[in-house]
Amino acid sequence: MSYSFIKLSCANCGAKLDVYEDMDRFACGYCGTEMFVQRRGGTVLLKALAEAIQKVQIGTDKTAAELALIRLDKELREAKASQSEVREKLDKSGSGIGGLGVFLVVMGLLLFSRLDNPALASVCGLALLLVAGFFVYNINAANKKVWTRQLVARSAKIVDIEKAIEKNRSVVQAN
Repeated sequence: MSYSFIKLSCANCGAKLDVYEDMDRFACGYCGTEMFVQRRGGTVLLKALAEAIQKVQIGTDKTAAELALIRLDKELREAKASQSEVREKLDKSGSGIGGLGVFLVVMGLLLFSRLDNPALASVCGLALLLVAGFFVYNINAANKKVWTRQLVARSAKIVDIEKAIEKNRSVVQAN
């Protein structure tokens, strides 16, 4: 019984292989990659199996995770900077409005002090003080709500980015 074989190269490591005519499936003796032999007319094709595909997939996943880490790191820095800006605005909200309220009250008191009736001037001054205080309070409260909502949204975004970073780090470290 005579065996004839075809000389081919391993699809994974490039080692020289002798594939016998009766072989449909085999493993490379050098790297262990399993392959199928596919014959069509006068041609022979070697197809590497799942192991080679898995190696490519692992490499692709690692590269994608490394690129994602670079992008996510930049997004995290930007999100933290944005969060700091909003926190500053929240801390400062109302300080300018309060000054405006005081200015309006002083100006109103000066105007009403020129009235001939001191009791009427006092009542008008007090009314102006209450109205100015009401507006200042409502404007401050509205500003704080806006900045608080933005601060919560930015904090949630930071948490999401940190989770994505951790996930991608685990992919990079696993490979």
